[in-house]
Amino acid sequence: MTRIIQISARDAGVEPALVRDREVHGLVFFTWAQAAVIGAQCGHCHTILWTDPRADRVLGEPKPDKVPDHGAGYRSYYEDNLRRFLGSLPPCPSCGKQGFNRFVNNVQWCRFSDGTEIPADITPERIIPQQTDSCLVWMYRQ
Repeated sequence: MTRIIQISARDAGVEPALVRDREVHGLVFFTWAQAAVIGAQCGHCHTILWTDPRADRVLGEPKPDKVPDHGAGYRSYYEDNLRRFLGSLPPCPSCGKQGFNRFVNNVQWCRFSDGTEIPADITPERIIPQQTDSCLVWMYRQ
C-alpha cells in the first residue's frame, strides 16, 4: 500500500532553510549524507515529495550486468534510472499534476520554493536554518 502523508521536516530527516539575501525566494531543503531520504521536486509548483530510496522499486533495482561500473555507459544508465524514478511517482500532493522533474539528494539540491535555482556561490554562512519540527513536508511511503 502506498500513501502520501505530511510529516515534520525533522521526522523526514531534511533541513528547511532560508538563504541570506535570497529570503524572498522562500525555503530550500537540504539533506545530508546520512539522510535516509531523497526527493522529487515538482516542475509546476516546486513541492518536494520525499521518499526512502531503499523502498523505491525503480531506485532499488539491481544494476544490470551489461551496465559498466563507471564512465559514459554508467552515467547514461544512472540518468535513465532517475528519469524513470521521477516518472513513476504519483501526482504531486500539492498541485495534483504529474511533473516531477528534479531529483533531490545531498549532492543535487532542490530549487527554492518559488522555483528559483539556488546560487552556485552559496556558503554555509548564508544558510539560515528553520525549525524542523514545525515545517511540514510531503512523504511518499511505499
